[in-house]
Amino acid sequence: MNPQLLDIIEQLKTFDWRFIDYNPSRERFDVNNIHWYPAPFVPHIPSILIKSLSKPGDIVLDPFCGTGVTGIEAARLNRRFVQLDINPIAVEIAQAKLTAIRIVDDTFTERLRKCLNTCNVKNDDSIVLGSVQTEEASKWFHPKTLSQLLTLKHVVQSQPDETVRLVTKLILSGILYAASSQTKHYSYVTDNCYPNQMVERNAIELFLEHLTLLKDAVNDFRTNCEINSVIPRLVSCGITETGDARNLSMLPRESVDIVVTSPPYIGVNDYVKSQRLTYLLFPPFPSSADSAEIGRRQKRRRKTAVADYLCDMKKCIDEMVRVTRSGGFICIALGQSSSIKGTDLVKELVTYLGQLLDSAPVLNKVRPIVFRKIYNTGIGSERLLVFHKA
Repeated sequence: MNPQLLDIIEQLKTFDWRFIDYNPSRERFDVNNIHWYPAPFVPHIPSILIKSLSKPGDIVLDPFCGTGVTGIEAARLNRRFVQLDINPIAVEIAQAKLTAIRIVDDTFTERLRKCLNTCNVKNDDSIVLGSVQTEEASKWFHPKTLSQLLTLKHVVQSQPDETVRLVTKLILSGILYAASSQTKHYSYVTDNCYPNQMVERNAIELFLEHLTLLKDAVNDFRTNCEINSVIPRLVSCGITETGDARNLSMLPRESVDIVVTSPPYIGVNDYVKSQRLTYLLFPPFPSSADSAEIGRRQKRRRKTAVADYLCDMKKCIDEMVRVTRSGGFICIALGQSSSIKGTDLVKELVTYLGQLLDSAPVLNKVRPIVFRKIYNTGIGSERLLVFHKA
């Protein structure tokens, strides 16, 4: 490693990775947070790593991209990116955010407002009970709220342009949790715990508020983008697709410059089911993706859960090493719930990655997790690791 990179690594070692002031619910004008998702990647982490360990034009890979935080930060820094996730709704959200950066402006918002004002969908029982999905949705949403949501769904589906349709669906999907009658922790939705009583929410107002929020977030991104004049090219030069981190066969050997990713913790989240409300309005539910999730919470009590997780994660690590070029970096955040006993999964995976690369990590920092959406899993910290592929 050249002296300049060594100096950068030393600076990263002394950096405060806690981000004490970060709370996604307060970062309302960050396009990364325009749609809620469990355990989001703190944007500062990929941003700092990408800016420090790659150069403009390099290819950044995140094979566990969730709703695309790494891709957004890569685009902001003038890097190309490849981001994959096994959850199709997460990928769609990531694609929609990148599309919004290109197309959302005052004209877009005014056109959508007019479309909503002129929508003539009849709000009657035949619409509310029109399918199995809407019958199930009636258990989560007040009848008047659900009627408004179905009107909004009609607005989404009536958009003639695919990109506008994608962004409009992002806005609608982003308000479903707030519009529901289940106001407790999001895991109640994940676990299919129906609300005890129906509470009417004004979905139209929520949609319009979220539309304004998206426009403001896009404007903030454009203001803070390093090369604002080429935003359309930047967000178009990346790949965002549904994919499995255990099999990156679509990528040739040594084809990416840096991997920046945060794999799921074992037994903490069911990411597909966390978006249950979206699938009620936009079926079908992707059962194959749900069952294929690595470390899914639903499997946490199985006797083979730990062994399965380690096997899956080692396959992912094999692929990350294969596709990273010589001289590139693999940056990975790993954590483990205290409810998993008997095996130090993080230590085992760090050892495995080090053996593949025949080197120790150049950065190995325990990062306290100050903001936590889940309070009962015993995850107070994660390990931030950077490996250099010689």
